[in-house]
Amino acid sequence: MIVLMDSEVITVLREIRDESKQTNLRLESLEGRVEQTNLRLESLEGRFEFLEKRLSHGLEGIKTTLVESIDLLTRQQTESELRLASEVVSLADVTREVRDLLSGRLDDHRMVLEHEERLKSIENRIAGR
Repeated sequence: MIVLMDSEVITVLREIRDESKQTNLRLESLEGRVEQTNLRLESLEGRFEFLEKRLSHGLEGIKTTLVESIDLLTRQQTESELRLASEVVSLADVTREVRDLLSGRLDDHRMVLEHEERLKSIENRIAGR
């Protein structure tokens, strides 16, 4: 019985040994796949860093362009406002001149009306004599 047990133990031990060999083979296969995965990750990391640098550079260029555009628009807006203010002042001057001319014309018109009344009064006095 001891021999039989020894034989069974040896069989079990052989099975364990065979299973451990298969497990080791699978582990070696997994190690190879892990190494490939690590290489791919390192490659992706390099690409990511490259894209990050390009994006940062591109965004910096966009920022510079936007700042320049905003500066240009600010200058143009300021110039437009100055021109508009100058034109408003000119319009106010012209409006004053027109007002003065109209006022003078109204005074002349009143004077003409007064002269016409005096003429009619004189004509009526001469006609009544």
